[in-house]
Amino acid sequence: DGHHSWAAAEWCQMMRSLFVSAEADGLHLCTGIPTQWLETGNELFFGPTETIYGDISVRLNVLSYESVEVSWKGSVTDKEIQTFVKIPGAVSVVTNSGNSCHVVLRR
Repeated sequence: DGHHSWAAAEWCQMMRSLFVSAEADGLHLCTGIPTQWLETGNELFFGPTETIYGDISVRLNVLSYESVEVSWKGSVTDKEIQTFVKIPGAVSVVTNSGNSCHVVLRR
């Protein structure tokens, strides 16, 4: 888009929103991940990025067609914040572990 840095900023924001969204009820992770990216052996990573709860990095490791390992870590300030892992086409998981955790999702 030429010399329009706003377009680059919008692209970065869009990529961030695929992995991380900080909402009033907690952190929402992976809500925009395209199912085409979830091929066995793929590893996806985003971060660190700032949120209203602190910095966070998110990593997805596609173990098989039915299993995706999601891990995150960071300096989340509220240790009791709820974290929602919602990969499209997978079972949603809710946890209170704010700093680091591994979740295996079944599709």
